[in-house]
Amino acid sequence: FEESRDVAGLIETANTHLVGDGGAAGDDALKLGTCLDAFFAGEQLSNMDMWYCPKCKDNVQAFKKVDLWSVPPVLVLHLKRFQSDDAYKIETPVQFDEFLDMSPYVLGPQKDKPLKYELVSVSNHVGSLMDGGHCTAYAKVAD
Repeated sequence: FEESRDVAGLIETANTHLVGDGGAAGDDALKLGTCLDAFFAGEQLSNMDMWYCPKCKDNVQAFKKVDLWSVPPVLVLHLKRFQSDDAYKIETPVQFDEFLDMSPYVLGPQKDKPLKYELVSVSNHVGSLMDGGHCTAYAKVAD
């Protein structure tokens, strides 16, 4: 666990340690906003995940989509870092900024308000899923 009074230092330190070998996140890194855009985009179910439609009484390749009606005062994000069908860890680094605006993802009464969250901590897992690994955490300390 490392403490930081400087948010820029927190972001730099955490972004540097997002890669399993301890190297800096490079050009292959994803932006957190890109991850959120993909999560909130609709997708069509595959023929292996068909949905039973009570209206047409048939299994169909329906579309599914996640939307947010509101967001809480404190937001905790947990990124899926494994591929469930192969049980391997996704090593692609994810870069993030000091602030995250959730207003593009909210449909309810809060949608027209600025919904900015300040980054205060990051928790990382280094290692594989099967062999264990090591967890590290970085946190901003109040001035």
